Amino acid sequence: KGPPPIVTMCGMVRSGQVLHHEGNLLFLGDINPGGTVTCTGDIYVLGSLRGMAHAGIGGDEDSIIAASVFAPTQLRIADIISRPPDEWESRETGMEFAYLQDNQMQIDKMSNIVRLRRDFNVFKGV
Repeated sequence: KGPPPIVTMCGMVRSGQVLHHEGNLLFLGDINPGGTVTCTGDIYVLGSLRGMAHAGIGGDEDSIIAASVFAPTQLRIADIISRPPDEWESRETGMEFAYLQDNQMQIDKMSNIVRLRRDFNVFKGV
């Protein structure tokens, strides 16, 4: 049994809008401040995440949230809520992802995602 499928959607989530998806989501576009994206599985944003993202609704603590521009107003994975620290405003917002480790929200560079997603195919180069 392989990894669960990822559904692709595109557009823009504006302030006051909520995008909910059952399963894993690849969203091509931006989540603006005041906008919300929620999923029962993983959330991958190919664009800016500047709103709220809640992955693992239903209690899946293995879910992750990833974005090209990682600047959320709030993150939730399962029942764990994390507000971004103040220094997020001044730091480089690059391709990053959030995950839970010992009930704490952790942020890491996208290149390290394979540590959590062993089923991802890894390009080794030649």
